[in-house]
Amino acid sequence: MVDLDALTTGDIAQIEDLSGQSITALSDRESPKGLALAAIAMVIARRNGKPDFTWEQALALSVVEANAILEPAGESADERKDERSAESATV
Repeated sequence: MVDLDALTTGDIAQIEDLSGQSITALSDRESPKGLALAAIAMVIARRNGKPDFTWEQALALSVVEANAILEPAGESADERKDERSAESATV
């Protein structure tokens, strides 16, 4: 998933403007996630070589497509799950 610490303040402001909520709402289980997911996908797609990627394109993404944009290159969902399992086992 996206390293939020790597986002610029401009990225965060754009995500907050587009999603209509604070970036901290991402960790709130009750807050809506659709607009935030689309906003983050748009910001990351633009960073990763698609400067013309639009908000409308981001809103049209399926969850699978959005997650593919958000995954670090070469890292699968299974690999991230394995990493989280290993981290929780060491705590």
